[in-house]
Amino acid sequence: PAEMETLVDVAGQVAVALVEARLNDERRQALEELRNSERLFRQIAENVREVVWMTSADKRELLYIGQGYEELWGRSIDALYRDPADWQHAVHPDDLERVRGTLPEQLSGEYDETYRIVLPDGTQRWVRDRAFPVRDEHGEAYRIVGLNMDITEQRESTDKLRSMERHLAEKRKIEALGTLAGGIAHDFNNLLSAIIGYSELSIISLAEDHPSRASIEEVLKASTRARELVQQIKTFGQPKSGASQSVCLGPLIEEVLELVRPSWPQTITIDIRLEAGLRVRSDPSQIHQVVMNLVTNARLAMQAGGRLTISASEVSIEGNVPGSENLSPGRYALLSVTDTGRGIPREIIPRIFDPFFSARDTDEGSGLGLAVVKGVVEACDGSVTVESTEGEGSTFHVWLPLCESPAPESREDAAPEPTRRGSGRILFVDDEAYQVRLAARILEPLGYAVAGFDQPIEALGAFAESPQEFDLVITDLRMPDVGGVELCHAIRGLRNDVPLVICSGFADLDQEVIDTLQ
Repeated sequence: PAEMETLVDVAGQVAVALVEARLNDERRQALEELRNSERLFRQIAENVREVVWMTSADKRELLYIGQGYEELWGRSIDALYRDPADWQHAVHPDDLERVRGTLPEQLSGEYDETYRIVLPDGTQRWVRDRAFPVRDEHGEAYRIVGLNMDITEQRESTDKLRSMERHLAEKRKIEALGTLAGGIAHDFNNLLSAIIGYSELSIISLAEDHPSRASIEEVLKASTRARELVQQIKTFGQPKSGASQSVCLGPLIEEVLELVRPSWPQTITIDIRLEAGLRVRSDPSQIHQVVMNLVTNARLAMQAGGRLTISASEVSIEGNVPGSENLSPGRYALLSVTDTGRGIPREIIPRIFDPFFSARDTDEGSGLGLAVVKGVVEACDGSVTVESTEGEGSTFHVWLPLCESPAPESREDAAPEPTRRGSGRILFVDDEAYQVRLAARILEPLGYAVAGFDQPIEALGAFAESPQEFDLVITDLRMPDVGGVELCHAIRGLRNDVPLVICSGFADLDQEVIDTLQ
């Protein structure tokens, strides 16, 4: 019996040893498989483009974060393990509240957020952050797994494409409005020419003390202001219509200030900082209008007084200028107009360059000034932007490409020549009868005989009867039925040496048309 018990004990010990050996072998095998799985997981996590992360369901413990985190976020992995919320310190302040508000969605599997992060050196990046829960056999979430991806390049490309689409849509809108505005300006200008012309003729014929003279002078002043508005409309409708030449900014800016200073209140001081020799290529009258519109805009913003600062300097552009991404690299003249006025509300800043938009009272402007500025500047391959803080003032920045053309030769102001008289017979043609009558009233006292017609066909008939009697033909360009060019061709068919003058409120008579009349 004793020997039997001993054998049983030995057998039991052997059996236990075998079981323990089997269990240890299974544990070693399971541990090795776990290590292999962990290595495989890390290899996948460390080599994908996304930064893989894993936390507990309550977000209090970080279980894993990929090595790419430090490169993408510019922050320490150790700091994140110590504080799983450390990543939030890098989220852009404008996005942080939104991101924090969506974190509960990580437990539902619907979390997919795009936001900006700020690296320690100030660089901004766009991150797409996705997350979904890992559930146990009971369906309870006990972990959250997520992916971070750097989408900065894609976001910038998308933003640039959207900006180009907005710019194209805006350009089409401006072109349509420009065509409409140009037509309105042309017709309105015809009316104003009659009002101004007859007003000037009336003043000339009246004595200094005539009771009607003051009234007519007021009509003339109002008409002159209206003509300035028409010029704004024409510039808006045809920003490239002027003669392009080398323009020196400094003298032009000083000329504008000399014009406006006398009418400005003493409560506004003007500070000028102009770099000498800055030259741009454009129509001088249009650049004059740009400066005039900007300083007038500043003056209206400072009703209670303040300081106007105008500066112009050379700058070099190599990358993107915020708000002016369409500028090509190169050398530019940067014109800045700063006021200390009431500023512009943030919500309307995107609209201030829209034609006919104005945040002021209707008697303070037409809403065309800044639209004209933008049209002229962009026609010069430049750009205009604004920085403004409500209650503190605004700064408008205008970039214009520099040119190397030499300065034009200066000429001393010559004394005005006396009015010249002449002789000869003029055929004057315009579809507006009042323009025909006005031309006769102006030209006949100067010694010319005027045959005026508001019907081109009748004018051509009169010329055909006696071609040699006429010394000059003056005709409007745009007329119904027969236009000015067609009329001139017909007249040249009757007599090819008669001088021709074609007048138009539009700048659409190109050199090719002129050559056909030579």
